[in-house]
Amino acid sequence: IILLVLCFLSALVFVWANQEKIKQVAIKEINKSLLTEVMVKEIDVGFFSSFPMVSVVFSDVVINDVLDSLKKDKFVAVKQVGVSFNVWDILTGQYTAKKIFIQQGQINLRINSKGECNYIFWKQSPEEDTESDFKFALNSVKIKDVEFSFRNDIPRLFVKVNANKVLAKGDFSAKEQDLELDSELILTSFVFDELKITYPQKLNCELKAYNDTEKGLLSVKKAEVCLGEMLFDL
Repeated sequence: IILLVLCFLSALVFVWANQEKIKQVAIKEINKSLLTEVMVKEIDVGFFSSFPMVSVVFSDVVINDVLDSLKKDKFVAVKQVGVSFNVWDILTGQYTAKKIFIQQGQINLRINSKGECNYIFWKQSPEEDTESDFKFALNSVKIKDVEFSFRNDIPRLFVKVNANKVLAKGDFSAKEQDLELDSELILTSFVFDELKITYPQKLNCELKAYNDTEKGLLSVKKAEVCLGEMLFDL
């Protein structure tokens, strides 16, 4: 027990001593990789809440809409965005994000009449950036208390949902992926041409699938969607 406590305290001190270095890497990668302006009120480095991993938590995050030249529309406005990685990444200086969590706020996705989408806000590189100190190899994405809206101006589609809980699991960086999705949503608005649903409906989804990125093949093993009192097995 004493040995375990000493190891934990050593790791805690090590993270605390390197927190400024971790913050600098995070800021550097944000400025280098994004196509639009990102405003962050505060950056914290945590260890207790994500033990045995280290988390970089961004507070009051606002990302402007890449399609809005006047910078009035917001793509993301959330209370917290957290990225988790292993303690050993601090030693090597190469950080690999394993988990992401997002909570409390709004995410607005849209496609305009020209077919341009606002959710591609990360710079696309034809080759892997070997000079980057921060990479993504996600196996978990967690979302809590976030309102999503999606607007597609071409078919005149608008959907808004409140995501009470969304959990996606799988090795998203692998060529072959076993994926799981579990979500608890409230559908608050649905408009498709002349069809309108404006009263709240519970929308729960449970999905298990296999994705082969090389072959471009997605195999759905299980897909249950519950809308209100109606259960659909796809």
